[in-house]
Formats: sequence, C-alpha cells, structure tokens
Amino acid sequence: MENEVLLQVTDLHTHFFTDDGVVKAVDGVSFLVRKGRTLGIVGESGCGKSITALSILRLLDHPGRVVAGEIRFKGKNLLSLTENEMRAIRGCTISIIFQDPMTALNPVLTIGDQLSEVLLVHQGMTPHEARIAVIDMLSRVGVTEPQKRFEQYVHVLSGGIQQRAMIAMALLCKPDLLLADEPTTALDVTIQAQILELMRDIQHDLETSIVFITHDLGVIAELAHDIVVMYAGKIVESAPVRKLFNDPRHPYTQGLLKCLPRLDADETELFTIRGIVPGPFDVVAGCAYHTRCRYVKSICRDRSPTLEEVAPGHQAACWRSRDEYNTAEPISSEPSTRED
Repeated sequence: MENEVLLQVTDLHTHFFTDDGVVKAVDGVSFLVRKGRTLGIVGESGCGKSITALSILRLLDHPGRVVAGEIRFKGKNLLSLTENEMRAIRGCTISIIFQDPMTALNPVLTIGDQLSEVLLVHQGMTPHEARIAVIDMLSRVGVTEPQKRFEQYVHVLSGGIQQRAMIAMALLCKPDLLLADEPTTALDVTIQAQILELMRDIQHDLETSIVFITHDLGVIAELAHDIVVMYAGKIVESAPVRKLFNDPRHPYTQGLLKCLPRLDADETELFTIRGIVPGPFDVVAGCAYHTRCRYVKSICRDRSPTLEEVAPGHQAACWRSRDEYNTAEPISSEPSTRED
C-alpha cells in the first residue's frame, strides 16, 4: 500500500563532540517516508541533509553520534539494533548511493568484485551466480558492455558509468528503501537527466521508496512526491512537492525558489539570499534564519518557532503564521543588504 509508512524518523538529534565544542548537526528532525514514494530533502550545504542519511544507516564516524530520537524502519527502531543486525540491513533492505563514486568505490578492486560482494554476503550466492546477477543489473541501469565493465577498475570508467555502477550496487538486493545522497551533483545535465529517469524506472519496477538528498530544487520537482526543507540542522518546512512549490510558507523556502532562473521572467541579475548558513559552532538565539530573513521581527530573535501545520499536509516553522508574530514589535531598522 502506498500510504504505508516505511520509515519514521522522530526527533532525531545527531551531535559531533569535538575539542572545540559540540556541533548539533541534526537538531530535532522528524519525517515519514511512505512505501513507493520519494521524499526529497533540500537545503544549502551544511544544513544536515547528509548527516541525517548517515544517521539512518548508523554510518557516522567518530566523534559523531545520535544522542536522541528514534529511527523506525518497518516498525523496528534501528538505533536499538546490534551492529551485526545493522550489517544485515545495510546494503540489503536499506541501501545508499553516495555523492562521489570515486571516493565511495574501492580503487583496488574491480567493479565486478565490489558488486558481487553484496550478493555473496546478503544473498548467499555463489561467485558464478553473483557474476550473472551483477552483469544483469549493470545492464538494467544502462551500463554499456556490462561484461567488460565487470572486469574494470573504477578509475577507468567515466563519471556517468561510475554513478550507474553505484546505483547497481545499491539495487542488487532490491532494497525497500534507497537513500540517494546528491547522486547527480557531479554529473553534467545530460547524464543527470538519464540518472533521474533511471531512478523513476527503478521505483516503478521495484516499488522502492527513495530519500533523495539534494540542494537542487529542480531535481526535486522532477522526482519527489514529498519534500522537507532543512536549515541549520532543523526542518523549516514540509509538504507535498506541488503544494510547496505553489505556496511556500517559510522565507527560506521562498528564497530558494526565487534563486531558480526563470525563462518567463525578465530579470537582469539572479536573486540571492543574503548572508550565510550559521557555522557549526555558532549559537543563534531564536529562529536560526533570522539573521538572513527580510521579514524578521523581535520575536524571531528571541524565540525559536516549532514546526506547525499551516495548511492541510503542509508544515512550516515560522512566526509569520502565528498570532505571536502579528502582535510582536518589528525590529528598529531594515537589513542594509540587498534582498530583492
């Protein structure tokens, strides 16, 4: 059933404990992924998108760790499983596609050896059976001459073929959930379009649920059913894709959409959001976005808004939709930086 909840992340907190202090990379994130649907997670670099994906699979490197929350997959809390139980899930029922296949794939093993290992470990296949299955999957994801690619090393392959090999690896066990961490960022637009079409076909054929992480709203518009927008480790807006694109409620989401070039607009320069994302050790009182927001009032500086429903199925964390905002005093002066 499409409405069946496959993954439920609740109040997830992932921190990095460094010599310089604690970095709250993910700070109270909650969302659902339903069976057969794609959830897009968008935001600027440093907002916590990739750390959220790594937290789901418990692939965080020291000094990072999940300090609070639940990650329920098919009703089972992944954070309570042993490491051996997680190994049985990783690459099997939950797979991940990393952004850069050159660093994710092993340079001293052939593509065939790396992909075959997934089937040897999780499916108990013989090397001969694994070879047949790997070549078939490479062919299904559009890799030309799959028998030849099976014997090659990653540095021999083009960027597009490397990424297709990564996708093939992730799909070999026909996972229920696929985490795609900016899988098209390093590719040219032609190859990017092919990869997106491939992922749509995969979802249709295998009924795989996808969490697609990107900073590119154009990609999300093509692929996702639902979307969450992250900023400084928090979700600031959540909605079905069409609702969010037609009626963005958070100023950050509105800014991201205004940054997209439009063919139907006569603009001499591209809109930019002023300022930068707070640094990992920056402590921002109130709403984390208030230092960049053109609607900021005093309440935004003092109190952090929670994510609340602003329309059916549409949530935003912004004081503009609250009574407290409408009665609050405005700040004394407008930001000096150009905003529109």
